[in-house]
Amino acid sequence: NNGNSCWGNIEVEDKMAPVISCSVFEVECVADMNFEPTHSDNCSESELIVLDDYSEKVICDNFIQRIKYTEYAAVDEHGNISMPCVQEVRILIPDISSIVFPPSYELMNSSNLTCTNVSFENGFPSLEDTGLPSYQNIELMPGINELCDIFLEYEDILVNQSGCGRKYMRTWRVYQEFCHDFRVEDHVQVIEIEDTEDPLINCPEPT
Repeated sequence: NNGNSCWGNIEVEDKMAPVISCSVFEVECVADMNFEPTHSDNCSESELIVLDDYSEKVICDNFIQRIKYTEYAAVDEHGNISMPCVQEVRILIPDISSIVFPPSYELMNSSNLTCTNVSFENGFPSLEDTGLPSYQNIELMPGINELCDIFLEYEDILVNQSGCGRKYMRTWRVYQEFCHDFRVEDHVQVIEIEDTEDPLINCPEPT
């Protein structure tokens, strides 16, 4: 021991970019498509940045109708940016024959609606009270569904009316474009509204 000593400073710098890994997914058109790639950094936390996001329609494939591409990169707390990667989500063609249509409401099986438990839109029973079609347990709204590439519409016909009692035929129709042609699925929903409640009478107190 000669009594000599020394000290120094060590400067540690993070020069390594995060690591990112993208994948390929296949999902139904009504499913959640927010899949994020895995990413990590050797020194600190990293976060994702989206560089590009677009989709392409697939023509005449028997299983895939659209592919969604999202280009990501990962950046760490020191500004190091990973190489980009592209996450691919393949959207499956929906089987429109599997669409579940709302039930009928008929007097014959006591499922009819009553005059007091239904509301009307433009003179016809409201969708809120009579139900919507669904696919994979997700309700479908009338109009164009771009991700599923289908068009849903309905038409109401008043069959007969007596007092507040009425019978409607609601025809649901789904159009699906496939390989320059159209597939069509129809369903008729019967909606019967009956006055099944007795009138109320209010007698005044005797004077």
